[in-house]
Amino acid sequence: MPGEILVAIFRVETNLGRDLGQYRVFNSLLTLTVMVNRRSLWAGQELIDLLTLCKNNLTNPFSIRGSAAGAFGLCQFVPSSYLTYGTDGNGDGMVDLFDFSDAMASTANFLKSHGWHNRNVEKQFRAILAYNHCKNYAKAVLSYSKQVKPRHTLKANTTRKHSKHSNGIRRKNLTRT
Repeated sequence: MPGEILVAIFRVETNLGRDLGQYRVFNSLLTLTVMVNRRSLWAGQELIDLLTLCKNNLTNPFSIRGSAAGAFGLCQFVPSSYLTYGTDGNGDGMVDLFDFSDAMASTANFLKSHGWHNRNVEKQFRAILAYNHCKNYAKAVLSYSKQVKPRHTLKANTTRKHSKHSNGIRRKNLTRT
């Protein structure tokens, strides 16, 4: 999984962890459950999944803060995604989506499970759409990932040689060998 895609999602979702959400996830999901609309059933299942993950992790369900939509962590997973795709990225035996290693491993697992392919932009787009069902979101992630992609300027078969320029200052130049 290209790191720049994970960084782009991390950036778009929480501004690199600066805005993790201020709402209690339990309250957000409960509110969405009792409001009769197209998301009520979904939110009810997410609330059950939140209680399941809290029971499994011995966590107080009122202690998890996140978005008004019930997502939490550095890359904003909903509880069902945590249960299905959460991955222990730091090897401590627990999945903590507020831990960088776990959040990145979980996000990569989610995208891979939804068909991510490094050489197929259409599959990449669909995997990101599974993460967030907004086409503009997917476009933003792909666009931002191109901006943060490392640009490698040195080739493995280059060496540095010193040369004297007209101004008399020695500079390092790259030359092919």
